[in-house]
Amino acid sequence: MKTTIVGKRVFVSDLAEAYERVALEDECVAVELLRAGRFRHAMYQVVQGMEKRIRAASLRLGESPEAFCQRAKNHSLEEALDGLVAALTRHDLAKDQVEDMLFRHVLQGIRFDWLHNDLRYPFYLSNRRTSAVLEVTRTDVEQMLMRSHRLQVYLKDLGRLQSASG
Repeated sequence: MKTTIVGKRVFVSDLAEAYERVALEDECVAVELLRAGRFRHAMYQVVQGMEKRIRAASLRLGESPEAFCQRAKNHSLEEALDGLVAALTRHDLAKDQVEDMLFRHVLQGIRFDWLHNDLRYPFYLSNRRTSAVLEVTRTDVEQMLMRSHRLQVYLKDLGRLQSASG
């Protein structure tokens, strides 16, 4: 069977910038979906944009593209956050303070590992012996967009801090 290729690969010179551009596209799509009343899909796109922004920040903080690609094989926002914290601690920032700021204040304790899959698929709750789907409201998406904005500001501030100390 012949393999069909969809699209065209466009090579990039700055991987971090490419991640940032795709993150912005994800957020734009999220806003369009929000306006159309497609809240679950809008939420998914917001989360995707957040993950890509975090990955761009890790690259900007000096993670090599090779190491980055080895670590970034799955599409977990938690894994992306772990990589960001690891990149930051190489710059002598207090790991606990960075994690506290990110998880408690910027992201407000959201469990993205659950959210990521629950937004995409119906799921089985073994403790209740039933299946469910995640229902998302306009308010949920708007609040996640606010978290995304806080994350974007925080990541820019980290970049400035890294530039000032480097």
